[in-house]
Amino acid sequence: MRTILLRLAADTRYTLLSLPMAVVGFVLVVTGLALGAGLLPIVVGLPVAATTLRVARGIAIADRAWLTQVLATPPAPPVYRSPPAGSGTWARLLTPLRCPQSWFDALGAVLRLPVAVAAFAVTLAWWAVALGGVLYPLYGPITSRIPGNTTLAELLGFGSGLGPAVALNAAIGVAAALALPAVVRGAALLVAGVGQGPVAVGTLPTSYGASTAADRGGGRPTSDFAAAASAR
Repeated sequence: MRTILLRLAADTRYTLLSLPMAVVGFVLVVTGLALGAGLLPIVVGLPVAATTLRVARGIAIADRAWLTQVLATPPAPPVYRSPPAGSGTWARLLTPLRCPQSWFDALGAVLRLPVAVAAFAVTLAWWAVALGGVLYPLYGPITSRIPGNTTLAELLGFGSGLGPAVALNAAIGVAAALALPAVVRGAALLVAGVGQGPVAVGTLPTSYGASTAADRGGGRPTSDFAAAASAR
């Protein structure tokens, strides 16, 4: 029981907090890429777009770190392209534009928003139904005294009065509460799946990461695997 409650708390926190994070990521990425595209004729658009992709990369890294709260195993680290050895400032600045994973990170920031909105709405609504129904015996006697108040039991034809209203709302609340862990878990996994999918594209096995450790100066893709291999 304690495990279920802890899981429910973690999934609820992840799902609800994913929305503001998704909004920030969407606004920054869409605005930055649109601004970069508009400034392309005067060249300034290239560094603006590259900087936006770096922001998208930072958001994706933060999201991957946060995914450990939801997923049983942490997501595999993706592969990012590094600038060739001896590259100038301009080449290093524009490296994200040639990195497929950076574009996938930007795509993830865009796709995450609608999913996060839906997951947030479902989670919040389900919590409201569960708490509202379970706690109805406490506030039902008060609301029933409001002039013109019509209960759900009356609308469904179960009769008038406090008894049918309490029984029906409490039953709905208990049913919603029993299903709450599964519903919130599904919402959290949906958001995590969208965040993990575009972020994980391009991930390479450890053997490749080890081989790229020697090529990091050549502008080839690098990953956390490569860093670990080079450290050894």
